[in-house]
Amino acid sequence: MQSVSFAEETRVKSVLIADDNFDLRVLFSAMFRRRGYDVRLVSDGREALAALETLVPDVLVLDVNMPNVSGLEVLRSVRASEVHKKVYVIIVSGNTMVERMPEAQFADLLLIKPVSPIDLVTLAERLTS
Repeated sequence: MQSVSFAEETRVKSVLIADDNFDLRVLFSAMFRRRGYDVRLVSDGREALAALETLVPDVLVLDVNMPNVSGLEVLRSVRASEVHKKVYVIIVSGNTMVERMPEAQFADLLLIKPVSPIDLVTLAERLTS
């Protein structure tokens, strides 16, 4: 059995939620906060890239169709980054065609909207445990 220090056990997990839909950001963030996550919110891909310059979240929840920079471009950047290689990326999209986009395969999980906030957090917890 691998020993885990108290500091590792109590470390707060973090999530960056990038979605241009205000209501979804609020719903998703409320559920992650209830489960004890440190939550950061951005409303487009450009803001996500800017936030990732200083953040290394445990989980990145990423919409695909966002203004300025698409979620797939953010995903490409994350996967190309040595600093972010351990970030779990969950794509949450209303675009059913995203399943056929080659770039989507680099996400750890792909969910098609509507997505239950409870299910999203539960799946994120499974990825990070």
